[in-house]
Amino acid sequence: MTKKSALLLALSSALTLQLIVAVLAIAQTTSANPAGDVPVNLENIKNEGFTIVPAEPNAINGREFIFEVKPGEETRDSVMVRNLSDTETLFYLYGADPTVSAQGTPAYKTRDTESNEEGKWITFDHSQVVLGPNEDRKEYFTLRVPADAEPGEYRAGIAIEKTKKDSQNANITIATRVILHSKITVSENPSPVPKAAAPVLSGSDTKNQWQIYYFWISLILFLGSFAALIWVTYQEKKAGRVAQTTTAHRASPIKPAVKPATPKRATSHRRKPATRRSHPKKS
Repeated sequence: MTKKSALLLALSSALTLQLIVAVLAIAQTTSANPAGDVPVNLENIKNEGFTIVPAEPNAINGREFIFEVKPGEETRDSVMVRNLSDTETLFYLYGADPTVSAQGTPAYKTRDTESNEEGKWITFDHSQVVLGPNEDRKEYFTLRVPADAEPGEYRAGIAIEKTKKDSQNANITIATRVILHSKITVSENPSPVPKAAAPVLSGSDTKNQWQIYYFWISLILFLGSFAALIWVTYQEKKAGRVAQTTTAHRASPIKPAVKPATPKRATSHRRKPATRRSHPKKS
């Protein structure tokens, strides 16, 4: 193994370790906080293991709803409801009429009291929702202002409620609820209420995002180094085969070319005819 291959192998091992650490960190964060955190710019109203917050908070006061509506018109909005308990739970969603408590502070009527005022203006698409353990869901509602409503300021409650039997007496039902305030301005010239640009993530959400980025960066670097290792290994093997072939050619001596023998021409020995000498006759 060459130095280049050894370095790539070491890099791949280090990136593999980083990838494993990133996966374990993300898994630990998810298991520790499966439902995520409520944005820190909203108050996490917890009571009896459930919470409700505006799903799209306004830029004025993100803890309550602010509406400006013309008489006879309607508007849509939504809430984020979350079951913080470990058991499946049935929740009730409804609009509550305003009232005054015994101490003289603003309050809202209960669910068993029929709404005939501003609470009646609010209608949820689903008045009952069943949420599993640590499950959250976005629920929509409609605010309809009656056509005969006088211009002015109104208020209504947006409530989530759950009930359970008393452990000491089964004939007693205990109701627990959380209410979001809503300020309603009825006007002939309503102004749009600005929404918050984006919810601010909590510290754990930011940490989880960086863990996800770290995971993907480690994965890309790991795959790149692994592909480079394969390519370098292939090139080394290819170069080794070429070197072996060249060495084999140099080791075998080159025989000189043998010139083919030229066939000899057959020499024919012809016998010369005998020359007869003629002697002159003597007279």
